[in-house]
Amino acid sequence: MDDVSQVFVNPCIRYPLPREETRMDILRRGLALCPELAPPEIRRERHPTVEDLLPLVSEDLVGLRPMRNGGIRIEYQRVPRKEGGTIAVVFNYG
Repeated sequence: MDDVSQVFVNPCIRYPLPREETRMDILRRGLALCPELAPPEIRRERHPTVEDLLPLVSEDLVGLRPMRNGGIRIEYQRVPRKEGGTIAVVFNYG
């Protein structure tokens, strides 16, 4: 009998790219819920737009995953960057 402890199952099926309309909709809704996603210097001068967020997006990951116990997680956090300063991270899954 094979040792099943050696089996790795990835519950996340990834796709290469998000649909642009879905990506922009997520950014638009995220900005509406949390304007702090935009850099503070932009927020001081004017109302931020989705276009202000685009340079901050470092990567798009798309996939299917099982439901998360406890419901969805939508949370904003500023994370330190190696180059200095911080970058906004939005956790949106479940």
